[in-house]
Amino acid sequence: LDPASGETRWTRSTGEKFVLDMRFSPDGARLAVTHSNASPLPGNLNAGMSGGLQLLDTATGTVVWSEAHQPGLLAVPTFSRDGKRLAVTKATTSYTAVPALSLQLLEAETGGEIWTAATGGIAFFTAFSPDGQRLFMSLWRFPHPSAPSSLCCWDVQDHRQLWSVDRSHSSMLSLSGDGRQL
Repeated sequence: LDPASGETRWTRSTGEKFVLDMRFSPDGARLAVTHSNASPLPGNLNAGMSGGLQLLDTATGTVVWSEAHQPGLLAVPTFSRDGKRLAVTKATTSYTAVPALSLQLLEAETGGEIWTAATGGIAFFTAFSPDGQRLFMSLWRFPHPSAPSSLCCWDVQDHRQLWSVDRSHSSMLSLSGDGRQL
């Protein structure tokens, strides 16, 4: 929609897919959309779930690239501030079992994988540092819902975790614009 007029610019059918999350690139030219073949509501999560990722051109609504459905869920797409990278968290099985949880860093324009790393939790919120060299995540640890959440920092270049701090059941994350406060 045009936010000034409320006029529809374009529409896309999701078919049988449920949209899980979507994020605009910093320049507004692209829209990353994660989707699932089933509703991600509690009680609906099962081993048959699969998720996918699409990057859309916001001017036309056309698909720039698409990652096919994979077992599990894709969630929380986050663009780097320069728009060149896209971080996506993944749970490769259902929430009802202990999933293989990972963070994937992609080239935003092509969808090409830069690296994938195990995280040990689902990242509900992610943020890149202003220079794009760090990626911050709030993680919910499995398999116990009562386990503490963690705030983590990853080095984007070396794809390694720099630090992790346990937080008591908080999945929220906010990074100041200058990157000096988390």
